[in-house]
Amino acid sequence: MPERELFVGDTVRTDVSRYFNDPDGDALTYTARSANTGVATVSVSGSSAVVTGVSQGNSTITVTASDPGGMTVDQDFSVVVGPRPHPELEFTTGSAAAPEGAGVTLTITATPAPDSTLEVGYTIGSDDDPDTDDADGADHAGGSGGVLRFKAGATRATIKIAVHDDNDIEPTREVLAILIDPPEEGAGYTLGEPATAKLTIEEGVCDRTPQVRDKLVALARVDHCSKTVDSHLAAIDTLDLQGPRPMARQGRQDARAEHWSCRLRPKSIPERADTQLGQAMSRICAARLLHTQPSPRPSPNQGDATPGEPMAALRAGDFLGLTGLVELWLLRNNLTALPAGVFAGLNELQRLHLGFNRLTEGAARGGSVRALQP
Repeated sequence: MPERELFVGDTVRTDVSRYFNDPDGDALTYTARSANTGVATVSVSGSSAVVTGVSQGNSTITVTASDPGGMTVDQDFSVVVGPRPHPELEFTTGSAAAPEGAGVTLTITATPAPDSTLEVGYTIGSDDDPDTDDADGADHAGGSGGVLRFKAGATRATIKIAVHDDNDIEPTREVLAILIDPPEEGAGYTLGEPATAKLTIEEGVCDRTPQVRDKLVALARVDHCSKTVDSHLAAIDTLDLQGPRPMARQGRQDARAEHWSCRLRPKSIPERADTQLGQAMSRICAARLLHTQPSPRPSPNQGDATPGEPMAALRAGDFLGLTGLVELWLLRNNLTALPAGVFAGLNELQRLHLGFNRLTEGAARGGSVRALQP
């Protein structure tokens, strides 16, 4: 007969008739005894041996089957009695993820199930990890928390959190922390592990200007914008966002052809001169590069991909996370203004191509060019 395990105070039943057989087909009667009644006791009801755990330890239960003629046979099985675990509340998983516009359901278990309705609070906040970006109340519908309710006899309760599609450009991954509040004294439960679950909101690059979004997704080689992560963005050194090329005009050469690009922060310039150079480049970019430019030169990256529709505008944050970007092509996009700080954080940027746009010197100085100065 197989070994049985139970906790102190628990009772288990075993149908012993499955382990005995009378050749004559006579009905059998059963008795049972425990080798250590200080650990486990046993009684018999019909063909069921009922074992009760008394204290931690091991015992052997001997079951005796008797036929009408007085013939008997014994079978033994072992019983292991363990200490009853302290009642605990915990998440079934410590992490979950959901894209914007979706949601997630988190499950909390109560072990053992409560005898009556159990209410426990939970709190939604930041995860206090400096290496992750924190989501805020605008990113989800969970508020600051709520109350979990376990019905009598139920071992599970759930928290449902809807993730907002807020249309803001934010880090590709933001994290919420959901914490089970310590149960009230007298509830009979403590917190197990994990008592905190982290929900990662997967925004990727979904809320960026469509042309920027699609190019970043293509470079990351993922099948959805929400799957673009920070490591993908940091690996990009050249970004080609040129609008469609016009048909070439034979015999015409713009006298300003030498100003088709703006070079920023050359690595060979000493740090002391870098500020002066940055200021000079800012003036050159604003004065010479932002008006209609000469016949375009093809960019050296992206293979032979055909540019799509020109962008009418950029959004602040379009280039967030492109920390390794060295060269940016924005030719022929009908841009009339640049959002303040649109190039902020592009500390490695050396070449910026802004030709064939409709930017004015004031629009540039009020936005991106100033942000590029050292």
